[in-house]
Amino acid sequence: MGLGVVLVGLAAWRTLSVVHTDVAQARTTIDSATANPDQLLSTPGRAQSLHYLTEADGQLQQADRQIRTSLSLDVLSWVPFAHTQRDGLLQLVDDARTMTESGSTLLTTVDTLQSESHGTSISIPSLRRLQQEVTGTVTRFEAIDRPGSGLIGPIATARASLDRDNVRLVQLMTRGDEALSYALPFLGADGPRTYFLAAENNAEMRDQGAVLSFAVLHVDNGSFTVGTAQSVGVLALTQPAPVTVPPSMEQVFGGYQPTETWQSTNATANFPWSGADMAAMYTQASGVRPDGVVGIDVPMVASLLTVSGPVSVPGISGAVTSQNLAPIILNQLYDGIGPNQADRSDELSAVAQAAVDAMQGRDVDLARLARVVAQGIDGRHLLVWDADPAYETTVADLGASGSIDTDEPAETFHVAVENATATKLDYYVTVDVSMHITVTAVGYAVVDTTVTLHNSAPANAKPSYQLGPDGVSSTVAGQYVGHVYLWGPLGGTQLGSVVESGLQLSEQDLSVLPQAGGSVNFQTVIPDAVRNGWLNINVVPQPRLVPEQVTATLSAPGWALTGSDRQSAVLNRTSTMSWRLTPAA
Repeated sequence: MGLGVVLVGLAAWRTLSVVHTDVAQARTTIDSATANPDQLLSTPGRAQSLHYLTEADGQLQQADRQIRTSLSLDVLSWVPFAHTQRDGLLQLVDDARTMTESGSTLLTTVDTLQSESHGTSISIPSLRRLQQEVTGTVTRFEAIDRPGSGLIGPIATARASLDRDNVRLVQLMTRGDEALSYALPFLGADGPRTYFLAAENNAEMRDQGAVLSFAVLHVDNGSFTVGTAQSVGVLALTQPAPVTVPPSMEQVFGGYQPTETWQSTNATANFPWSGADMAAMYTQASGVRPDGVVGIDVPMVASLLTVSGPVSVPGISGAVTSQNLAPIILNQLYDGIGPNQADRSDELSAVAQAAVDAMQGRDVDLARLARVVAQGIDGRHLLVWDADPAYETTVADLGASGSIDTDEPAETFHVAVENATATKLDYYVTVDVSMHITVTAVGYAVVDTTVTLHNSAPANAKPSYQLGPDGVSSTVAGQYVGHVYLWGPLGGTQLGSVVESGLQLSEQDLSVLPQAGGSVNFQTVIPDAVRNGWLNINVVPQPRLVPEQVTATLSAPGWALTGSDRQSAVLNRTSTMSWRLTPAA
């Protein structure tokens, strides 16, 4: 009897070893399908990924057969502990197959959308099918989030690994589902729509850049076109647009006249307000009420050029590419313009128009375009306001509204440096943010923030439109004078702060001569900053030409720190820095 049990156990062990090998091979194959995200951005790349997923599914089918046809595992299944392991292994293989099969279906659906779309005309029926498939995938993946209790050894490890992947994929698919739910009406699936396309200049920074030119984006049933680019000078207002300015915004930014001066609409960090303001101003100036506003800056247009390819733009010699766009738009076109010729029409919206026109005649991979859009949203280089409140809620959920207070406002910082002169000097200015955080014994955080500007404008230059001086705020060509704004956590304490854009706003001015640097300092006190053993700091980027750099150093006397006390990031997206803290013994 004892010998029989041993023999059955050995046979079962051999089967489990074979199954473990098959599952491990399938995992390696799946990793090959997803290891390089760029592989998913072309039809041949997706075909290769689909091949890997099909191969992995075959390996998982083989593992399933091994388990179900194993006599030794059947015998041992009468033993409760062994039964748990066998069923857990079957469930693991079945769930992994659900993931590979869903992935294969999604890739096939994306390819169908690609084949049925052409240039700037996207197949709405195919896009609807893709959204339905993504919604179904989320439902299936949520159903396979299972506890691994009772499992041991490699089975437990594999289950835990699959569950982690599943959580990440559910989050990714959920965001994709939300994006597609807005992409359909945005692209005119429910009828034609018109958007005010605001070109935001990164050489004359407001929070998102100064609006100097515009175009009108028309969409209908998946097809989109961009009208003729124009200077906002043709939209001059004789009186403010009927937009309510919140008291705190009026206190800080009211002097800029943001409801009648196009260059000032983005002074606040609250793009949902800026978008509504621009829509009202455009309606008052043109008589046309847009369905939404889309803000794009130079880095965003440069990213679009990676999809459309080089373009030709009237008034610009040579091809405009993703590499040379910024030097041309923000520097070369200003070169040689005297200080009194401030009426030069900004060309950014013209390049955006040319990029969209170029897509009409080229094979544009929609997956690549979608990733460019997503990255632009992450860096706040692409912002959207929708006149429909329900759609605007979806935009905010996607992070495309540009709001700086949507996630954990009690833990969030945002630094913006805004040009205070009639110059285009931000092309030469970079911004570093240094934060020293001291955690007190009772869990308060005292955050000392230093904002440093580096001005690389040429010294001893002749006066010009780009370099100034403007004779009001600056007196030397190349002298940068900026308003430095720090939005700190809601509920925190900052000297002279007001609640604006959902956070605590303080401001200081800074003048930096060419080829020099300068700094200003802020202090923020955050009550109850340590929550559930963690100190979290979120930093939302200002969409500058060169992303801000942030470095945070933690000092926590009386606390035990797990990990490094120093963290840093390039702010091409919202960065979260976290420290694990426990009271010292």
